[in-house]
Amino acid sequence: MVLFSTSNSLTFSDGSQAGYTGSPGDDLNTCVLCHSVSPSASITPYSYSLTTDIDEYYIPGNLYHIIVDVLGPGIDKFGFQTCFENEEGQKVGEIILADSIQTKLISNGNYITHTSNGIDGSGLGSKSWDFYWRAPLTVQGKISVYSSVLLSGDSIMVLSESESFSEPILGCLDPDASNFNEQVTTDDGSCLYEFFSSASFLSLSFDSLTINGDILNQELLVNFSVHNNSDSNLDVYVLRNILSDNVPENWREGTTFLAAAIFAGNCLTLGSDGNEFGPFFFFICLNMVALYAVSEGVIGNIWRYNLLVGGLMGVIFAGAGTFFGYEPPEALMPLQLVLWITFILGLGVGPLLAWRDR
Repeated sequence: MVLFSTSNSLTFSDGSQAGYTGSPGDDLNTCVLCHSVSPSASITPYSYSLTTDIDEYYIPGNLYHIIVDVLGPGIDKFGFQTCFENEEGQKVGEIILADSIQTKLISNGNYITHTSNGIDGSGLGSKSWDFYWRAPLTVQGKISVYSSVLLSGDSIMVLSESESFSEPILGCLDPDASNFNEQVTTDDGSCLYEFFSSASFLSLSFDSLTINGDILNQELLVNFSVHNNSDSNLDVYVLRNILSDNVPENWREGTTFLAAAIFAGNCLTLGSDGNEFGPFFFFICLNMVALYAVSEGVIGNIWRYNLLVGGLMGVIFAGAGTFFGYEPPEALMPLQLVLWITFILGLGVGPLLAWRDR
């Protein structure tokens, strides 16, 4: 900590100009540069602390909370300025406001300082500001935070402080990995694993791969990285087993039963006029209409519409023959054939594609 005593003046009540944090990049300039130095009238116990949740090493891209606390008995006005620099004096990372009333960013966000609403003390001769800092996305060597604080009362005191954080060593921290490095300080997800097997096939299964969202009729892409450290060629096969919550488990049995019932019904009508099976086909077609109603989001709409059209026409024709003894004329036979094909496509192709997607 560096302490200066100056004449009584708070020149920049709405935030200081950039470049007075005491950092090497600021040529070690602090708030004292803007205030004429005078001998201190008395020695007063001033204290200043810079608190962060950064450990010994910063982690690229992580967000950290910074708190600047200052205590000065008899002081009623306070000001500060803070920045972050690497060893080359370059400003690094991103400063983010936590309180836009009492603090603000200056010089394209490279510095944070007080506002006119953030200079009054608590009444006990103390003041606190807080903000956030996001570490750079790439390693920048050792990074230091520099801060200069102004205390204004009967006289003005300028306090400066800095704290440094070492460059992290990125790599693998898992002792079971083949590229484990005990010198690493931050795991970057680069661990590699070797698997040995006397069998000709090695099976690796992952139960934790969960993908949420609607993938109906869409292509799903999942990327895998396989590292082959052996001298032999490695053939990779991926077996997809996608489970979707919106496909009922009993659909396979239900649609299989309906298909078998329709097939059996058609076989029974061979060699007969088919009228005695009118109630049977009426029931089947009614089930197709119900299947249309409950299959939204599971079966593709084009196949659902085939179900609806074929099912409704089947209900009409089969119901007319069953309940009213109506027999359609020969001229309507091509229409019945088209409706029957529509019906079969909806029942056969729709559920089949739904189960394929599942």
